[in-house]
Amino acid sequence: DMGRQAPARALELIQDSLRLMLFLAVPVVTCIVALSPQIVRLLYTGEYTPAESVLRISIIGFLPCCAHWVFLNSLVAFRAHRPLVAAYAVGIAVQAIMCALLVPTWGAEGAALAGFVGECSTAATAGYYVARLTANPINARTLRLSAVSLPVVAFSFTRMVPEYRCMWAASLCGLYLMIVIFSKAVHLS
Repeated sequence: DMGRQAPARALELIQDSLRLMLFLAVPVVTCIVALSPQIVRLLYTGEYTPAESVLRISIIGFLPCCAHWVFLNSLVAFRAHRPLVAAYAVGIAVQAIMCALLVPTWGAEGAALAGFVGECSTAATAGYYVARLTANPINARTLRLSAVSLPVVAFSFTRMVPEYRCMWAASLCGLYLMIVIFSKAVHLS
């Protein structure tokens, strides 16, 4: 019940949680995107190589999923049950519509993209309701972190020679961590 008893502290926790989840999720997503061919071959066999694109699209949904998780838990803390149900309803409806539109043409990749869009809509809807309860859950430090995160994830999609994929993923993650620390988007403490 912290949301109602100490709204300023709740807002601070929401902002910190959102930033921490993004900070931790970007290296995970970057590595999985960059190493998707190796991951698919390791977990399955070479016959499943076409699943690389589905894995790449699906893992990108982990980023809005982290925001979704923070916002939905915030709504629970504020005992905002109707907005919680509304956020899920919007996400399910958007994903169902996107599946109906994309799956017939693009198959599994269309389903993965529909899942990503559904996750984004759930996160955006829940974020909207959290913003109505707390003022602004996304502060300047979170925006700075997002500005650094998006290009790093985008670069992870670069086609690389298989022998250099691990080095590419490690380099991107190292660069990401350095920029995040120097931009003061996240403090080591």
